[in-house]
Amino acid sequence: MYFYPPTYFLDRQHTAIAGVFALLLLLGNSDRALGVESSLALTILQDPPSIAIYQPTGVQTGNVTVPYVISDTDNSLVGLLAEYSVDTGSTWQAATVTGDTSDIAPANYDGSVAWASGTDLSGQDIYGIWLRITPRDSGGWGTADTTFIDIDNLSPQWIAAEGNSGEATFRFWFDEPVSESTA
Repeated sequence: MYFYPPTYFLDRQHTAIAGVFALLLLLGNSDRALGVESSLALTILQDPPSIAIYQPTGVQTGNVTVPYVISDTDNSLVGLLAEYSVDTGSTWQAATVTGDTSDIAPANYDGSVAWASGTDLSGQDIYGIWLRITPRDSGGWGTADTTFIDIDNLSPQWIAAEGNSGEATFRFWFDEPVSESTA
């Protein structure tokens, strides 16, 4: 059997673009006398990416830096979707993040985003919040990773006063009860 025109193969040095392509095969014998013509649809799929995110240590406040490493066998441009859950994953909210979240090139697969927890959870003190980041490329949604973060975005509940000797009167109040052990 002879294939005309010549057959081309992709090797690991070439990257195929995901999509559906039409392929026309012209089959003939060794003296190139064409016989049967046939066509078929060829689908080239890319593997979706995955991500590993690292848990910030200690109680966080305001902007939380979340380091990540993306893995993508196709080395394509990758986008990220960041979400958080305050109810152990029952519901998810879009997380306000800064940093590279779209068209991340392979050279930047080792990076970080900053989650603006003070914007998303202003005035809240919550331990064990779930933060999930899901990567996506032209091959589709990839494998997400989730980490747990303790957030304290409450304003400080104390007052400090300094001054020279003498007397002064200060009036203040606390939003929470103050006991002898916390005063």
